[in-house]
Amino acid sequence: MRLMPHSRGGALWRFFLAAVIIISATAATTAVAGLLQFKQLAADISLTPALKHAQVTIPNPGDPQTILIIGSDHRVGTPFNSANTDTLMLVRLNGSSQTINVMSIPRDLKVQVPGFGQYKLNAAYALGGPNLLIKTIHTNVFPALHVNHIIDVNFGSFEKLVNAIGCVYSDVDHRYYNNTALTGYSSINIQPGYQRLCGASALAFVRF
Repeated sequence: MRLMPHSRGGALWRFFLAAVIIISATAATTAVAGLLQFKQLAADISLTPALKHAQVTIPNPGDPQTILIIGSDHRVGTPFNSANTDTLMLVRLNGSSQTINVMSIPRDLKVQVPGFGQYKLNAAYALGGPNLLIKTIHTNVFPALHVNHIIDVNFGSFEKLVNAIGCVYSDVDHRYYNNTALTGYSSINIQPGYQRLCGASALAFVRF
């Protein structure tokens, strides 16, 4: 009878140890699967040619980082350097902070684009690529800004991103319809109501 408590304690300890091993193995498997998924997603979304020569400052591992996210309106059949930036966002990542800070820069801000004159800020990318865009932001908006990474999300990559996460659900407020053949603007045909939007439909909805 004296051995029962000891045996019971040993059984509990073995159960606890087995649980830790199972949980650790599950977490490791999940982490590896997530990393592989991220690598596959990165491979699916090819690097925009305009970003290959971007002059950015790569930080040391663990240091704070500033990411410039641009949503370019590059269309099929047109050169990458002809795209305006419909969206401009700065994302600040800092390991010592509990938040990720995001700030939008107005695309219609009137600025002096170095070497070109007065334009809206969204034209700088089309006029001279990412380096001219950063230089324009330095000159007119944030003189002390140091960009560490640039992400160009064009129409094609937006569709791939949405599909990669299994599409998105949205409560569409009313009927959206437009026929390119009649108006010359992008087509859309989405009924109202809560629904799953994928690829081209999601892109059309956010654009409208």
